Parts: sequence; C-alpha cells; structure tokens
Amino acid sequence: MSKAVLFLADGMADEPMSELGGMTPLEYAKTPNMDKIAELGASGTFLSLPGDCPTSSDAANLSVLGYDLANSYPGRGPIEAASRNISLGKDDIAFRCNLIEEERGILKDYSAGQIKNEAAEKLIGILNRTLGSEKIIFHSGVSYRNILVLRGSEFSEKIVFAKPDSSQGEKISDLLPTAADDSLESKYTAETLRELIGKSKNILSNLQAHENNSGKANSIWPWSPGRKPKLEPFSQKYPGVKAAVISAVDVIFGIAVCTGMDVIKVPGATGFIDTNYEGKASAAINAIKDHDFVYLHVEAIDEC
Repeated sequence: MSKAVLFLADGMADEPMSELGGMTPLEYAKTPNMDKIAELGASGTFLSLPGDCPTSSDAANLSVLGYDLANSYPGRGPIEAASRNISLGKDDIAFRCNLIEEERGILKDYSAGQIKNEAAEKLIGILNRTLGSEKIIFHSGVSYRNILVLRGSEFSEKIVFAKPDSSQGEKISDLLPTAADDSLESKYTAETLRELIGKSKNILSNLQAHENNSGKANSIWPWSPGRKPKLEPFSQKYPGVKAAVISAVDVIFGIAVCTGMDVIKVPGATGFIDTNYEGKASAAINAIKDHDFVYLHVEAIDEC
C-alpha cells in the first residue's frame, strides 16, 4: 500500500488586498518550496465546502477527508468536546464557546487578543463557578477556544448563530443567537445563551476592572452547537488505512477522535504563528513510518 502525507495549510487562500496591489497574501509571498512541489507534481481544485455548509474549519477539514457533510456534519461544539474527552449524553448540546473582546456594543476581537491558555483557563473556571450548574457546564480548551455544554431535554441544537471570527466589527445586538424553529426548546436555548452572554460580560468586565492579568476577554460567544457525533471510522471508510493526525487545535484533534485516527501532539504547537513548525514536520516524518496516512494541519495561517 502506498503512503501519503496530506499537508493542510488552513485558511491560506485569503482574499485580495489593496496594500498588496490587489494580490492575495499567498500570491504576494515568496513560496519556492511550494512552487517546486507544484512544478514536479500535479495541481487541481476541488470544492471543500459544498452546498450550504458553514464556512468553518470543522466542515472544511471533514470535507477534505472525504466525509459527506450533508449526512454527517455534527457541529463544531461536539467535535471539539470529543478532543477534550468530554462525554456527551443523549440530551447534551455542546457549543464552541469563544472568549471575545466586546467594545461599546461591538464584537471587536473573536480571540480576546489571542488570550493565553493559563488566563483563559482561569476565566473559564470563574464562569463555571458563577454561571455553571448541573445544566450549564463550561470546559476550558486552547486559548480563546472553549466549550459550553447545555444538559437537558429542554435544550435544542436548532439555533441561528453568528461565527465570531466572521463577525468582527459588527453590533453584538445584531449577532445574538436566535431560535431556528418555533419549538419551545429552541426558543429556550436561544434565551439561555443570550442570558449567559450578558451575565458573562458583567462578570468578566468586573474582573478587568479589578485585575491587571485578565487581558482583553470581557464576554463569551457560544456558537456551532450539536449533539454527540456519529462519524464513520476512518479505517472503515478507507479499509486497511492506518491514519494519524498532527495539529495544535481541538477541532482537528476532535475529528481524529471521532473517526478513530491516531492523535499526535507536538510540544510547542500553539495554533498560532509562534507554533513549533519544525517539530510538526519531524512528527509527520516519524509518523509516516508506521502509518499509511498522516494528516498534518497548520492553523497559524488561518489565525492571521
């Protein structure tokens, strides 16, 4: 059986910029190694987000791996929950929960200034103690990327939400979650989320006023909900293929966990521009020795 490394430079395409003479950052950049690969190999295009799929890394990476999003997409929250070993029951709804910076009613920064892990973990702990209950549970993740679980049959994943990194500069009041249908569960869930966003702003803003180390995080933003994923195992989808995943972020590790691929974590891999690039490359070279397929994911470009 032949072997393969799939190197996924997340978000690399970007958009044309006037500062670069109408070119995208990728068109402008010097890329001799990628140019050589293109020269010696074959190039093509494909649609990574077919139909009405969300423009989100979870959907795109599942699509790249060959999964039918129309029938298998579970939402980002439960995928990242799987990476954190958060067990979801049949009545649990998991949301991705960003720590954000809000300013004068505007969503200023989806990442709260790329908040450090230690600071984020502290704030999520405070929110869990002040807003959490048997029904509402906050889980810390990596930097601004955290998890909110709503537990109970009174909640629904049928929510209209705004993706925070696509909504910077917009009014919070225009972005607040709403019910996606007329069910009592959907309406109650949207109401609960709006209430949690408002209360988190009061709690985190007070922390900012009294502590110097609370950073820019002054609110939460729950989005992309879903229930426990039911994804086809990778080894079943591609019989005989032993696969591994190398990344720095929960959404990719969550895909690996949900599909039964081996997870390889690299010390110093941060998901930002200060990540351990050499370490991830070395890990891929080592992993392909005893795997048939290695999925090497780099998040830093997408963050930029």
